[in-house]
Amino acid sequence: MVDEVRDCSSMLEHPGSTGEDGGAIPTRSLHIKQIPVAQARAFIKMWHSRLPNCDGPFKIAFGAFDQGGYLMAAALWHNCSARNLPQDWTELRRMAVASMYAPPNTASIMIGQMVRWFKREGKATTLVSYQDLGEGAPNSVGFVKHTGTIYKATNWTPVAISRPRLRTRTVADQDWVKNGRKVYRRNDKNLTPEGTTDAIASAKVRWQYSLRGEKFTALTPEQIEAARRMKPTK
Repeated sequence: MVDEVRDCSSMLEHPGSTGEDGGAIPTRSLHIKQIPVAQARAFIKMWHSRLPNCDGPFKIAFGAFDQGGYLMAAALWHNCSARNLPQDWTELRRMAVASMYAPPNTASIMIGQMVRWFKREGKATTLVSYQDLGEGAPNSVGFVKHTGTIYKATNWTPVAISRPRLRTRTVADQDWVKNGRKVYRRNDKNLTPEGTTDAIASAKVRWQYSLRGEKFTALTPEQIEAARRMKPTK
């Protein structure tokens, strides 16, 4: 899941530098290249507004560096989380931007360059990512609504919607599994309804990009907006 919120309270503490020779793609004062998964995880934990923890396995990680060698954004890719999707598709599992420091449009620039890398390397036939339809992190005017701007800017297509769900979670829960039940992330973003132990996992839009030029049937803006009002299911 990509974090589109451009507001963050954390300060950047030089979480990474280029440190390697070759392989970088210069674009608008950014260099996008592969980085160690551990480095991407640490950066995302610092900067992602809703889902900072990403401890699962990942096939590949990318970082976007400014001209001074500072890491401005990171992304993690792996096999598709939805089991019904083809095995030769690859999902952008998590991405975050150092919003207080990164150049404008960093997320869109980085996604565009990563798409080009996958096309060149032939590592997948279709790329997948999910847009969370819930509210993002608060800023000075309230909560930021995720609108899919970075996908629209790089010619992805919205093709499917997953319903919102209720997941077990309490203030003390920090692990993915507790007492045999799956726990939904952490309770540090005030997403649990007061007086309950259930967390609402928002509806999501699945965006797709075909690396072979295949055309997908796009959801309408009305369908996407209606999904924001769906009642959660267990």
